[in-house]
Amino acid sequence: MRNGGRSGYTLVELLIVMAVIAMVAGLGVPFFARSLERAELKSAAGEMAALMRLTRQEAISRKTVFSTVIDPARKTAYAIEGRFDAGNPAGPFNGEAVNIPDAAKVWTPRGGLLLLEFSPAGTATACDLAVTSAKADGADDEGGYRVTLDPLSGRARVIRNGAADK
Repeated sequence: MRNGGRSGYTLVELLIVMAVIAMVAGLGVPFFARSLERAELKSAAGEMAALMRLTRQEAISRKTVFSTVIDPARKTAYAIEGRFDAGNPAGPFNGEAVNIPDAAKVWTPRGGLLLLEFSPAGTATACDLAVTSAKADGADDEGGYRVTLDPLSGRARVIRNGAADK
């Protein structure tokens, strides 16, 4: 028995355990940060798909054309009643707007404003856009997501980049 019959841990043993815990925690921080960024990108893509679904639903229920406007430069997407007029764009329908987070970048097919029209029959303009990290070099970044819109059914889907290829 050491220390006169007392049992316990020495200061050196406690410091070693704390150092091991700090190293393990330090290894987990980058993984955790990347997971948060990916969740934010997926959320932004999901919100845009939900906005497209809402726009389609409104077009069908009100029996008139509705549009979704995605503006990557202003980092916003919104629904409007009727067709988009660049000279006099209407404001968001019922305040339905999606703000794209600063950590995300939206890649549209032609590299600018994207206009999607939904008819009262439920059909829509075809769409395939990407939501990636703001640091990404291209729309096919592995950590990003794609939002697709089927023109016949009006179905909006979110797919992880590279998921369709595997």
